[in-house]
Amino acid sequence: MIETSIIIPVRNQKKSLLAAMFALKRQIKKPRTFELVICDDGSTDGTDQAIRKLKYPLFFKYFRNDPPLGRSANRNSGFDRSAGEHLIFFDGDMVPVDGYITAMLADIKSDTVKLGSAQAPPDEKQGRLERYLYSRGRYDHMGEDVSLPGRLFTSNNFLISRENFKKVGGFDIEFKGWGGEDIDFGLKLEDLGVKLKNVPEAITYHYHERAIKTLADDFYNFGEKSFAYLIKKHPRFLDQIPGHLLGISGGFFPARLIFKLVSWFTINSAALKFAEKLVDSAPDYNWPDFVFDYIFWGNLGLGYKKRSE
Repeated sequence: MIETSIIIPVRNQKKSLLAAMFALKRQIKKPRTFELVICDDGSTDGTDQAIRKLKYPLFFKYFRNDPPLGRSANRNSGFDRSAGEHLIFFDGDMVPVDGYITAMLADIKSDTVKLGSAQAPPDEKQGRLERYLYSRGRYDHMGEDVSLPGRLFTSNNFLISRENFKKVGGFDIEFKGWGGEDIDFGLKLEDLGVKLKNVPEAITYHYHERAIKTLADDFYNFGEKSFAYLIKKHPRFLDQIPGHLLGISGGFFPARLIFKLVSWFTINSAALKFAEKLVDSAPDYNWPDFVFDYIFWGNLGLGYKKRSE
């Protein structure tokens, strides 16, 4: 009987997917109680051919979306094809370290969603950008036994019960491209009274090269395409981020006017491109966190303003 479904959404991540599957093979001691559900969102890197040739001792399902469905719909389709009561999701660029499965399945509670730890691979050079990314949000609380706010939920590595996934209604497919669907999912869990807990021992290595410009573009597109929809669904989220510094929140008239004036000077394309190039020119320099905050949130604000022009 299948008790645990491990759902891996993937797109052009053949190498890390295969590494993850063999890492799971080492860890799963009762294979008859597990299944792997690999949901391929239109990969063009030969993932389907590699899977068909694979001699793998654990039961798995592979299906391919062609054309691609997008991040939310792909995860939801993995859920639809799963059978387990416990669902572990991690992205196709994650490789679980030994002990991951044991840590995730220990002390499961029906009112709690567990979030694993994502780290840079040990053989990968970790610059200032990576140190920033792996110390923000929920990672800032990694050593604490606290219930995290819903806005800190991340979809790249988590365990949830089938019942709670159904209650949330899955990931909202109205979110297009990168950003928003995981925050929305976490805020809906919070509304349901479901707790979010970090599991520092459940480690995955994150094989994903990231650059300042790529992330800045992601935030810009998020701001232009999905941010308005997110704050319409969850107005409280705007009060939990530096929206006032971006000139996109309400508040009393004098403060709102001042913040809009400040954002007119700072949240503009030329200033943000200068900041991006400056950081990109010295990736190992110990830039303070607020520089990265400005680049990413500033691009979100720029995209948000652009949508109405």
